[in-house]
Amino acid sequence: MLQIPLEYKYLGNTTFLLLTIKRLGVFFAFLLIIVLVSILTSLVPNIYTGSVGEVIGLAFIIGIVILAITIITGWLEYTHYTITLNEQGVKVKRGILSEEEIGIPYRRVKEVRIKRSIIDQIIGVSSVIVTILGEDGSEPLSKESSFFLPALTKDIAEKIQEEILARAQVDEISVNSK
Repeated sequence: MLQIPLEYKYLGNTTFLLLTIKRLGVFFAFLLIIVLVSILTSLVPNIYTGSVGEVIGLAFIIGIVILAITIITGWLEYTHYTITLNEQGVKVKRGILSEEEIGIPYRRVKEVRIKRSIIDQIIGVSSVIVTILGEDGSEPLSKESSFFLPALTKDIAEKIQEEILARAQVDEISVNSK
């Protein structure tokens, strides 16, 4: 029986926001420089104050351009991030300029965990960690590796975990707190 592949392309607004925020370092560094230059203008003689104002205005425009580029690259990364669950395994495609595609057959899946730090819980995101067993031809290796799916909304992370566990036929242990 052939099942329809599950594809998760748009992973939620929170994921888009986090992918954009992780790129904001350059913008905040530039913003800090503008603030420091603005503070230091009080040390500049009055003759040059007009020129400093023009430089700060130009820096403000450059800051807006950097912010726009940051948002655009965050959006491009978001729209080029796809997780597909089909009959053979999990396939993740990501990348803007150079695209990377990773495939994991279900037979190599050892466990699927969801990780949520306190900040992740507040924001409402989760990371899915898939532990896979290594292989060398027909001989299985004891070496394990992990595959990480970051910043997914909680619902999507749980659906992906459930689907991978079901298709990989890995036993899931649930802990009931009483």
